Amino acid sequence: MRKFLGISMLLLITLLSSCSNSEFTIEGTFDDGITQNLRFVYATPESVTSQWIPAVDGKVKLVGKSKDLTVVYIFNAQSKFLTHLVVKNGETVTFSGKIADPFGFKLGGSELNQEWSDFMSDNYSDFKSGTTSKTDKAIENYISNNPESVLSTLLLTCDYSDIESDRAKELLESISEKAKPESLLCLFGSTLKNESSASKKLVPFTIRNEKDSLVLLDPKKNRANILYFWYNTSEEDTLRTKIVKELKALSAKKSVTVADIFVNTDTAKWYRTVKNDSVKWKHYKALTGHYESSIADLNVVGENFIIVADSTGQQLYRGYDAQKVKKAVEDITDKK
Repeated sequence: MRKFLGISMLLLITLLSSCSNSEFTIEGTFDDGITQNLRFVYATPESVTSQWIPAVDGKVKLVGKSKDLTVVYIFNAQSKFLTHLVVKNGETVTFSGKIADPFGFKLGGSELNQEWSDFMSDNYSDFKSGTTSKTDKAIENYISNNPESVLSTLLLTCDYSDIESDRAKELLESISEKAKPESLLCLFGSTLKNESSASKKLVPFTIRNEKDSLVLLDPKKNRANILYFWYNTSEEDTLRTKIVKELKALSAKKSVTVADIFVNTDTAKWYRTVKNDSVKWKHYKALTGHYESSIADLNVVGENFIIVADSTGQQLYRGYDAQKVKKAVEDITDKK
């Protein structure tokens, strides 16, 4: 009988161990004790998972599955970014902080997350202020000094401002192959994602306008189409100011149509911003941000993201560089 019980216990322990290794756990603690729904988004080769989970009295827990390393993005109830962390099956990782301070979260549960958390903490003020020139420099320095670290890949693919730039591609090549897990490159490397997305034709899609009405945007109606996706309504967003200035000049051409699409759920600030805007093009909004069903296939990466497409829907440029946008538009409009 004892032998039978011993075998049964051994089987039970093995079964429980097997179950724990087939999923991961994320546990979050909010110092301000909030109660609200949070959105967790992560991808595996099989699918993209987007799951709403309530945080109650400052506590939240997600159980998911990913046999390889994946990055989990966490958003608040208004779909505003809070933090990100890396995890795979068999791991329990943690995050803690205040919901009003997205760049102040502390990560734990694995050495890699602790290193990521330390980097964000060391550069906290620059990330919080959105000073990408400084955060990019910090990332470049880290990669240069740590080419063997997986964190170098995470920082480049998740926190670098323009993964499409030649500099970003140089940095990617400088990272050791063993520090570039395919799961991270394929799922979160914008370079690879953009190459895949650019091969897809831009098709007509519906989006809400300033009057909150659904309207159809159809690339066939225009010789050159510019879709500008933005998030920050602050006047301190110098990159947006520079992009808008360039788009104003391009929109003066009759053959060019510009449509800006707001991917922040704070529509009150959006209304105030576009009301006082002097641009001539029309404004639209994606109510659920980057994951709005109508634009999900466009794989919009970050903010101040631009797509240029011709009348056939062929995407000729995807990225953040206003000068490259100008070149792509000219390639279309200068054709005889």
